[in-house]
Amino acid sequence: MIAPSFNPVFNPHFEGEPIFEPEKLSMEGLFALADALRTVADVIAGLSCQPRFSDGDQLPLHGDMLQRLCEYINGSRSLIHEEALKRVPETDADRRRKVFFVADEYVDGSCGPLPALCGLSRELGKLAEEARS
Repeated sequence: MIAPSFNPVFNPHFEGEPIFEPEKLSMEGLFALADALRTVADVIAGLSCQPRFSDGDQLPLHGDMLQRLCEYINGSRSLIHEEALKRVPETDADRRRKVFFVADEYVDGSCGPLPALCGLSRELGKLAEEARS
């Protein structure tokens, strides 16, 4: 389990030194980094299922470290997602990238199809209004 003071923004080896600042990235940069970190998290999740990283019910220390690394990456992905959703797209390319981030909220399987469609429709309507403004 990660310590409550865990923060993916700061480098744990150099206290207070930011290593992750999504607010400095363009929408293109947020999209690219989100995609890369999703791939890394998927690879780590696959590795963590291997017997060498799991002793059944109890994780060995190296399995726990791998799991914490994945949580760190997923925390970073969440920060990227939050930053992208705050942005008002300035170009058509940015609007398409924002659609990805909006849709990603509703396609993870955490809600049923009807609430997902309603939520997605509402959010896409907001994006359409922003585009017209």
